[in-house]
Amino acid sequence: MLVPCCFRLARVLEQRGGLRASGLDYKPDASSCSVFVPLGALYGCRRADKYGSICVFDTEAEKVALTPEKSEQTAGPAWPDALYDLLCAEGVTLFAYVPDAGHKVLIERSLADPSVKSIPLTTEEEGVGVLAGANLGGAKGVLLMQSSGVGNCVNFLSLVKSGKFPFLILISMRGDFGEGNPWQMPMGQSTQRVLEAMGVLCMRIENADDVLPTVSAALTMTFKSGNAVAVLLTQKLLGAKAF
Repeated sequence: MLVPCCFRLARVLEQRGGLRASGLDYKPDASSCSVFVPLGALYGCRRADKYGSICVFDTEAEKVALTPEKSEQTAGPAWPDALYDLLCAEGVTLFAYVPDAGHKVLIERSLADPSVKSIPLTTEEEGVGVLAGANLGGAKGVLLMQSSGVGNCVNFLSLVKSGKFPFLILISMRGDFGEGNPWQMPMGQSTQRVLEAMGVLCMRIENADDVLPTVSAALTMTFKSGNAVAVLLTQKLLGAKAF
């Protein structure tokens, strides 16, 4: 039986005789950037998952030798971490969210940060009440959602408008630049108009350089001027989706 592992691990196994003893050659698999080695060559090794391939390490030295340098790994954009730092620096201590890949860094960092509260929602309109309650308790909060969930909030936004609560939403957009899913188009194309009809000010971001100044302005407009503000993180910023 052949199993996948990384090229460097295969070379280590070959050097210590594991592959030659098996009588089978390992063969490159260009599609997955891995090689297939006989399962018997891995017996007696401590195994660990590594980027979807099987990696085994007999010693810490081998583990270090087979672990890619940081420069070899694909790094994500820097602005999500800087955005989280900005929100915290401006006193935001509550993150209400519906799980979404566009807000992955903000969600993960808020979950790992003991100085803030991170609240998962079952539906987007719950976040309206959560942020209103945070304001009544003297805290600043932000609601993280995808544009497809804006329609769920429309009726409940009357609470923000009538109660004059400061209200900040960060929205990862679907249904705009390069969208490949036709079901995302109607709400994505209507998101800004729907929010503005409910009295929410909208600010669009298309470039990474605009993230911090735009969100900084939104924070001021929300928590100093008492407005409801939505920051739309467009697909030009986040990347278009084909699914």
